[in-house]
Amino acid sequence: MAEIMDLGSGIPVFNGLSEQELKLVANASVKLEKKSGEIIFKEGDSGSSLLVILDGKVKISKKITEGVECTLLTLGRGGVFGELSVISGDHRTASAAAVTDTVMIELGRDAFKKLAEDNPEFGRKLVLNLLQIVSSRLNTTTEMYRQAASWGLQISGAVELNYNRLIADNIGLSIELLTGKTIAGTLLKADRTEHGMELMIKSDDERIVIVPFHAVAEISFPSRQLEQKPNN
Repeated sequence: MAEIMDLGSGIPVFNGLSEQELKLVANASVKLEKKSGEIIFKEGDSGSSLLVILDGKVKISKKITEGVECTLLTLGRGGVFGELSVISGDHRTASAAAVTDTVMIELGRDAFKKLAEDNPEFGRKLVLNLLQIVSSRLNTTTEMYRQAASWGLQISGAVELNYNRLIADNIGLSIELLTGKTIAGTLLKADRTEHGMELMIKSDDERIVIVPFHAVAEISFPSRQLEQKPNN
């Protein structure tokens, strides 16, 4: 697969691999294409493969409560995800969705194991690279979970956020409406009215927008997302 050879060892999980070893990966992988907004997999899905982005962007997110998710990171060209499943074969621990039209390669667990067994030195390099990625991701996601807990996300019939904390900390958020429209910005005020909760948002383009809570489909917190880029 020519795209893998083009990216070469600039892909973190393939760091240190020879051209011949990259060819082994290319031959054992399959190409996947997803449209912008398309779900790649959901948290809790069964999974046994890792994926590498050849072109496009992918958002990795974790559900905090019903209807509220936390964006852990956004990956671009050369980004790797699904690495835990290829090691353990466990269910997906987060969700992945294409942010733009995206092209990826998928390396299944069985193919990964066979490559490692047939080429022990290659397998050693690949496992070490995966462990480094997992270690880095754990540091990031642990901090994200800590912050999510401190924001006091709760669910009691409808999702209620610790609005005062969100306002005080000037936390960036993204609100997806039931209409499909998305509003990104910071929360200025949250009021209970006779019609229900209303959120006053200062959007990223400096507009003030009033959002009735009953119109909200999903709230996410992308302000602390990581952009992973290949090490060129």
